[in-house]
Amino acid sequence: MRGDSEDKLQPWQAPMPEPYMPGVLMPSEALVENRRDYLALFARRKWVMLATLLIVFGLGMLYTFTRRPIYESSARIVVASSTGAGLVTEDEAPLLTDLRALTRSRSVETQVEMISSPDLLREAYASLAPEIRSAGFGAGKLPNWASRVRAVKNTDVILVTCRAFTPTAAAALANTIANVYFRRDLERNTQATRQARRYAGEQMVVAQKQLERASAELARFKRSTGLFAPEEQLARVAEQKVRLSMDLDAAKAQLAA
Repeated sequence: MRGDSEDKLQPWQAPMPEPYMPGVLMPSEALVENRRDYLALFARRKWVMLATLLIVFGLGMLYTFTRRPIYESSARIVVASSTGAGLVTEDEAPLLTDLRALTRSRSVETQVEMISSPDLLREAYASLAPEIRSAGFGAGKLPNWASRVRAVKNTDVILVTCRAFTPTAAAALANTIANVYFRRDLERNTQATRQARRYAGEQMVVAQKQLERASAELARFKRSTGLFAPEEQLARVAEQKVRLSMDLDAAKAQLAA
């Protein structure tokens, strides 16, 4: 048994160093050789790289100096996003309620969409003088990049921003877009007020007929009974007539404003 264990145990020997092989570079020497190759490549191609850099720089400068400048102008529109409803209910003044429904203001987002609509922009662009359109935009129709409409956050202000090749054209387009919007909004409110006034006149005629019919019925009742019954029906019709008359005055005042 002891002899077998001695046969299995062998003395440890340190590994022999690798012999030096000419032509095979160590890692540090290979890194130095790579750097030398890069430097040699740069030295051989330096004029090509320099020429490429100068060409790119020259083209950039040429584009910068030959590019037409673009000017920007803005117009701010303050809109009424809601009207005061007051304490008047539909039962108290139906005509006034209908008038407010016809002339109520739209939300800021809705008015932004109205201002940025293609037909409004085309109308504003066509309203500019031909020389302003030619110098400022150089196109027969309004370019897409020439106008932008957005709502200012947390306000009732709409910002109309216009860009053109001349400052005069940019300012003229922004102001014209605002003026076209104002004119259309005024026409819409005027038409709504006229409709309300016509409606008030029709309701006055209806109330007058109701009053006449109630008066005739009351007279027949008095003749047939010989008694003076309460005139509640007549009072209600008279009150309705007075209320409609007041609403008509309010509609006239709204139209005058």
